[in-house]
Amino acid sequence: MSGLDWQEDLPPEAEQRREVFARFGLAAYQGQCLERQVAILLAATHNPEFLHTPPEGRDAFFDREFRKTLGNLTRALTDRVKLLPDFRTRLEEGVRLRNWLAHDYFWERAADLLVWDGRERMISELQAAADLLGELDRELTAVSDAWAVSLGLTPAMIEAELDKLLGREGT
Repeated sequence: MSGLDWQEDLPPEAEQRREVFARFGLAAYQGQCLERQVAILLAATHNPEFLHTPPEGRDAFFDREFRKTLGNLTRALTDRVKLLPDFRTRLEEGVRLRNWLAHDYFWERAADLLVWDGRERMISELQAAADLLGELDRELTAVSDAWAVSLGLTPAMIEAELDKLLGREGT
């Protein structure tokens, strides 16, 4: 690393800045998880063609959805599925939040990043963003999991396939 070992003790302000960026990273990660989960739902769970397509052709469904923005994905999901009004509202809020984080967050919080209290607010705000985006992802993942179980796919079967994909067989 550029002259400063990341494990070294840092002054409190630098430590706090590190925490801001770590919380931002977590919120961005949760936003990407949400985006991919909506794409997975559209590609597989709510796609009547998916199960009638040979396994080697199913990647095309994922590729098509993975190219879309989160806004386009959620619009497509709400067109295909009747969502509970509360969930739909939270999902729309999640899209706005994720887009704000990706495009405007640091621009709008530039002054806060310069002062202790501002950074404290940012840490709280970013944790709340990560919590909301993560909760939305978990709720949608539960839908995908229930769909898989309805097809007879157990969590152990899914884990075994994941191990194969990741080259962890027999470990």
